[in-house]
Amino acid sequence: MVQTLADMLADQPSRLGRVTVWLRAASDLLRSLLQQNYAVVGHAYANTTPEYVRRNTQVSLLLLLPFIIVIIMNELRPDALPQSRLSVDILQFLVAGLPALAFIICAATLSVWVLAQHRQQRTSLLRSLQDVSHNWPLIAIGTFGLMMAVFIFGHDSVHCFAGNPVKEVRNISTTLQCLSQD
Repeated sequence: MVQTLADMLADQPSRLGRVTVWLRAASDLLRSLLQQNYAVVGHAYANTTPEYVRRNTQVSLLLLLPFIIVIIMNELRPDALPQSRLSVDILQFLVAGLPALAFIICAATLSVWVLAQHRQQRTSLLRSLQDVSHNWPLIAIGTFGLMMAVFIFGHDSVHCFAGNPVKEVRNISTTLQCLSQD
């Protein structure tokens, strides 16, 4: 590989040509590294991750879909969402409650699995938690769910559909009272 790169560089008469060869080689290296790491991580996740972890990951991912659908619908046609009291409560649950539930499921599953790994393999909790080849889906989906829930509770359109989001976030009891009055 080194000889091939050296030959390619030697065949280029101009500096721009050599820069182009280096850019192609660097992009090929990055692409190859990502492909190989994805293959190894994907294989480890598919073959050595317990079934309950894969199942809970899928359930958590499904819990995030209503959030995405409602947000897309709201962006495309904001007037199409129902405005009745019951509809608004259901939408708030879909947009805020399900992502929070997805985060809770991911966090609980990750905790149970890390503790099981710690007991079975006698590794440190930190080392078990850092097992990215097995933990990445739980961590990614859980983090996404947590970010969505935090965004919703911190976004100004959620707090009684008007108000100061900074004030609402700093005073969570007022925010919850405001939401319960709607």
